[in-house]
Amino acid sequence: MAISVDTIYQRVLTLANKEQRGYITPQEFNLLANQAQITIFESYFYSKNAKDLQEPNRTNEVDETDISELLDRKLGPFQSFETITSGHTFPATTSTGSHPVFQTGMVLLGDEPCQKVSMFEAQRLRKSQRHMATATNQSPIYTDSRVTGRDVVIYAEEVAFNDSSCDYNNGTAITHVANSSIKVGLKVSGAGIPAGASVASITSTTEFELSASTTGGNKINQTLTFSPDMTVECFRVPKTVSWAYVVVNGKALFNSTLAVDFELHKSETDTLVNRILELFAIVINKPGLVSIMGGKDAAEIATQKL
Repeated sequence: MAISVDTIYQRVLTLANKEQRGYITPQEFNLLANQAQITIFESYFYSKNAKDLQEPNRTNEVDETDISELLDRKLGPFQSFETITSGHTFPATTSTGSHPVFQTGMVLLGDEPCQKVSMFEAQRLRKSQRHMATATNQSPIYTDSRVTGRDVVIYAEEVAFNDSSCDYNNGTAITHVANSSIKVGLKVSGAGIPAGASVASITSTTEFELSASTTGGNKINQTLTFSPDMTVECFRVPKTVSWAYVVVNGKALFNSTLAVDFELHKSETDTLVNRILELFAIVINKPGLVSIMGGKDAAEIATQKL
């Protein structure tokens, strides 16, 4: 649902010429376009927070007037769930295209959301006989680590465990002594276990199917490590917009092959045009145009808050 960078550029040029404000070069446009895009993108988080505060008792019913649903859709292209490496380190980039992480959201242990608490609260819960964080059926919690600003510590029942009775032989079937802790979705690691493999299905109380075939021949009484998939909700920054061009007879002609479109939602088309024109007016010191575009922005924001 990208917005054509050429569409926005042509509209901006048309409006700038109509106001007799001059010509915006491709280089200027690209700089202003990326500034406008990141400003709009950042506003999604503030808008979502405001809506969540306004709708504490939001139901599952969704219709065309649900602004929270629209905000989720606007953020959707930038959202991914990334592995918390080594069980505690947040990723600096997303796995798709190695884009920098702009903001993190929920921390998940398997499919279960973890509740964030302070370091002091985490220690209190761990030492409490009544509220022990590792107690059966206790919801997982996490807290910031003191190692770096990007580390977390997660406490939950059976965060990781070993089973030393596993037998397998170049296949997906693994047998073991009865162990009710082995569940579908747990990550599995050990000798002959492919990286990223997990429990695909439980065949019986003493056998399960791995998501990938084992290697290395017959293995008897092997120790395998089982651990929940620890992930964090990540939001990456938008790709850098580019109105690419080739010069023909001294004029810049659009090159669609090398161009990079806006990743924002289609509904942001007018907002992008207004923001870019407003920034351009600041660059060329035209307070009249700044006032016009600023008024349009204010009117749009007021409408969205109704």
